[in-house]
Formats: sequence, C-alpha cells, structure tokens
Amino acid sequence: MRWSFSRVNAWDGCKIAWHKNYIQKDRDQINNFFSSFGLFCEDLIQMADEEVIPYENLAEYYCDNFAEKVPEVSMYMSRGKMEPMDLKYFYFRAALHFFENFKGFSEPTLSFQEKVDLTLPNGDNFIGYIDRLSGTPEKYSIIDFKSKGQFKTKKELKRYARQLYVYSEHTINKYGVEPEMMYFHLFRSYGKTNKNGTRRDIVKIPWNKSDYEETLKWRDDTISEIKSVALGSDKWVPENKEPDFFFCQHLCSFSHNCKVHKEKNAEKTKEYEELFNLAEIK
Repeated sequence: MRWSFSRVNAWDGCKIAWHKNYIQKDRDQINNFFSSFGLFCEDLIQMADEEVIPYENLAEYYCDNFAEKVPEVSMYMSRGKMEPMDLKYFYFRAALHFFENFKGFSEPTLSFQEKVDLTLPNGDNFIGYIDRLSGTPEKYSIIDFKSKGQFKTKKELKRYARQLYVYSEHTINKYGVEPEMMYFHLFRSYGKTNKNGTRRDIVKIPWNKSDYEETLKWRDDTISEIKSVALGSDKWVPENKEPDFFFCQHLCSFSHNCKVHKEKNAEKTKEYEELFNLAEIK
C-alpha cells in the first residue's frame, strides 16, 4: 500500500470510514463542502501567484465560479451550539474579503504543490504535496493553506502540524537544511487579529527537531499498527462504538449510507433536523 498523510492521519478517526475508503475503495461518496471550498481557494491563490489571473481580478473570478466549484450544504449547525447557520454564505463572504485584498506574498515562491516522495524505513512509499514553499533553498518556509477560522487549542495545532513535519523530511532531503519556518495560512481569517495583536491568519510554527522526530515516529508506528490490524487479516471488522455526530454529519463522505451513523446518531439527527426546519420556518 502506498501511504499518504491523509491515509495515516485518518486512522486516528473513524475506522469504518477508513475501511470504506482504503480497503473497500468505496467510491459512493458525497462531496465534502469543506475540502471543495479549500481546494477551490488554494487553486485561485496559486493561479494569482503564477500570474494566470491578475490579483485585481481574483475577487471577480472567485464570485463567478464559487457556485460551480463548491457544493451546497443542506443544513449546518456549529459544533456544540446547535444553532442553524448559512454555512456556504458565511464561508463565501469570509474568503471574498481575502480575495478582494490579497496582493501577493512578501517572500518569493519556490514551488506550489511540490510532490513529496519518500521511502520509509520499512521500504514503503509515502507521497504527498506541499501547498507552497517560499524563500530560497538555503532559507525556506513550508506553508499549508487552511480554510479553518483558527486553531482552538495548542493540542489541535500540534496535531495539524504533523503534516508539515512529515513533509519537511522531503525538503530536508532535497535542500540539505531544515526549514526556517512552517506556517498555516488561514486565508478565511484575513484581516483578523488575536487578543495579543498578532495576525490570526498566519500561524507560525518554528521547526523543532524534537517535534520532528516525534512526528516521524508517530507516522511509522501508525503505519505498523494499520498493517497489523487492518491489513494483517481478511477478517478485520472495523467498529466505531461512539461515532462523533459532527464528523458524521458534516465531514464524512460515507455518512449517507453508514448504518452506524444512522442507528447510533438517530436521536441527534432528528433533533438536528427539527431545529433546522424550525429555523427555516422563522
């Protein structure tokens, strides 16, 4: 099996979804609003940086193509609040503000969507794509674009940073030096600031050798576990005894035909639909 960050990282989540995607290779999937939105915006940023679209035309292009590129969301409520919201319009407005004001990067671009191709200690192949590398080969940064509004905790940020650390193995092999900086570009939070006055849309993570080694160990240990549990026996039956409703309802591509979601989240789904319908009537 060829490995990728998403394939390894998904193992920490729902095993049923992992089994459907990577073992059964089930292609009866629903489009994910969040990933479609993110990819569309990332493509526009790259097209502007490569001068395919002038910066002054970004907002117009974004508006003209948004409806086609980003799927509808039938209903959405923020995690924990159970308050209906027009998610598609909310995201549309936030990113529009970015594209109306974005005039380019302060550092030169080394590459967009550079392929990561690694041979793991066990001989397996690991691939991925780095959203953007900036700077120079001697002094560079690894950037990943995210449509998130912000990271709520340090623990969440550290979990997301795993992807950048894994990809930094590729750049270290290529350039012979560690990245000076890694950061997430939260373009939907453009123009916002944190309580301490720093930009909310740029989340910097100085490269750290200890965290780097810890991340590579996590990757290799997780792959070993997957091979032992999921690939080591044809009799493996994935389970999810406590499915996360938010993940099932909004993030999972298989929830529309998942028996576990329909059975264990039935009461929550009913409450969700009733609240949403009531909001529409009002």
